[in-house]
Amino acid sequence: MHLTKIDFDDAKAFAKAHNYLDFLKRLGNPCFIETPTTEKHNPIVIVTLLHGNEVSGLKAIHTLLRDDFVFHCPVVFIIGSVSAAVTEPVFTHRMLPGQKDLNRCFLPDAEPSVGVNPQSILANAITHLIRSYAPRYVVDIHNTSGSGPAFAVIAPPNGDIDSSNTDDYLALASYFSERVIITDIRLGALMEWDFSCPIITFEAGGTHDSQSDHHAKQGITNLLNADKQDNRFSNIEVLTCPRRVMLRENCTLIYTQSEIDDVDLCLRTDIEHLNFTRTPAHTHIGWVNNDIDTLLMTDKVSVRVSEVFYVKDNRLYTKTQLIMFMITTRADIASTDCLFYFSKSG
Repeated sequence: MHLTKIDFDDAKAFAKAHNYLDFLKRLGNPCFIETPTTEKHNPIVIVTLLHGNEVSGLKAIHTLLRDDFVFHCPVVFIIGSVSAAVTEPVFTHRMLPGQKDLNRCFLPDAEPSVGVNPQSILANAITHLIRSYAPRYVVDIHNTSGSGPAFAVIAPPNGDIDSSNTDDYLALASYFSERVIITDIRLGALMEWDFSCPIITFEAGGTHDSQSDHHAKQGITNLLNADKQDNRFSNIEVLTCPRRVMLRENCTLIYTQSEIDDVDLCLRTDIEHLNFTRTPAHTHIGWVNNDIDTLLMTDKVSVRVSEVFYVKDNRLYTKTQLIMFMITTRADIASTDCLFYFSKSG
């Protein structure tokens, strides 16, 4: 699978003539768009739609093109999972059935294996394209699967979360959000690749949240209108090294308002309202029908779920004050990706 280059004037004409869905259908394939500019700086690369159900970045690009935004610096837009996005029902498929998650196919320490699957081939094409530009910055725009506030994520090169090199990453993130996660988790996401420049993932908020599209467009605009990076990141909230909670294989999950006997894990239907709140100890979040360490695991073997959560009378509670995020109520995504992330909050 390759990336199609779309002429900038054609892209503008498509945007002016069509809504964002028809604009995407007109583009047709994974593609990239270069903005014309007289500035000699290396470009800013903005990637979006790596997941076909996360549309705020696409909407932002469509709006900027439609409204004749003036690009004072060179920009390259990369639009990824077009086929998944336009497959009915549109903007609901993270990836096409039977295919791998595209944002798990980027391998920062080695070339992706060409020929193994279409997603790896596309990931390979995206990384090669980005590297060919030697960009100033790379921003990968997503939406969260559940409702919640916007935030940025940084995965520092070589996992060095204490390095002063994170300052440039935090400065870039500050154009998009006052809330930043610094992670040591490696999943094969684009942001883990070392392009010799700052790179962030920006989660603009839930796909159906009214402010998410605004956050994506405003973040891009903030960055493109900035003369240079500054020290605005001194006022942002930083969470370091959160852990990821996943359902073990062959365990069942449902979102419900009460316990269901034949389901391993039942989580509250309103649980996504806990996203980025300081959730107190002893908060009830669901029900379980087994030992939680046999149902759930974290991304780190040394961190057991029972160290952070406990069960009483089949009810699942937080053991300590936490900040949880990336909580979703889509059982298909929660079961195959993760339930949520958490960071201990003092």
